[in-house]
Amino acid sequence: MQILLFELVERAAGEPALQKLEKHSFRVQTLPIKIFPSVPLSTDYRDAQYASAMIGRLLPPIVIHGNKWIDGRHRIWALKQSGAASIECIDLNEVFPDYPYEPTGILL
Repeated sequence: MQILLFELVERAAGEPALQKLEKHSFRVQTLPIKIFPSVPLSTDYRDAQYASAMIGRLLPPIVIHGNKWIDGRHRIWALKQSGAASIECIDLNEVFPDYPYEPTGILL
């Protein structure tokens, strides 16, 4: 998870945000799963079998930026399959103000 966060922050906001991230402790928030839109599982090797292995496991938080869903489509899918009502998230907006890339989805 830590490597993913550093890659996302570096790509989206550069060195100043990376320096801030090194000292930052995210506030973990809980959001209802129903606000995450349905999206295709993946276009690479991570398919339904990959996501199915997550069902019933302790999963890391989903990554968002404000109302933009950045990472965690397989975790959301697995949690929806298990009937979970909420998911823990961390918000990159705490580290930098704008996410310039296409998100996985927009939170409803």
